[in-house]
Amino acid sequence: MQTPVPRKHRRVVATALFLALNAGCYHYGVQVPAPAPATEPQRKTVHSLAWGLLNKPQDVTAITCEPSNALDEVRVTTHFGYTVLTALTLGFWSPLQVEWRCAKRPEEEGAIGLQVSPLQEAPHE
Repeated sequence: MQTPVPRKHRRVVATALFLALNAGCYHYGVQVPAPAPATEPQRKTVHSLAWGLLNKPQDVTAITCEPSNALDEVRVTTHFGYTVLTALTLGFWSPLQVEWRCAKRPEEEGAIGLQVSPLQEAPHE
């Protein structure tokens, strides 16, 4: 006959399981003060090998931002699976996910919406 697990032990096990499943998820972001993205998020996974010694720099080119050539938001993320992989390889292989959104093309000077105040008008002769 099995003895029931005390309630205190169940709480400890449940808390440890919760923390283990939610650990290792990191999000870092850079965003402009008034975001106005023009595109949906684009993602690419990058990999660091041999603690950054073997891999070439992996620049992510945001080719979808060509008209404006400006970024609105950038996020770097790792999750539980990537953290486990990094831990199991003792940091030899470390993947990250990079996500970005492009900014809207800025309006040029003299574009629609420019208003001239009465003080700026030329004097009448």
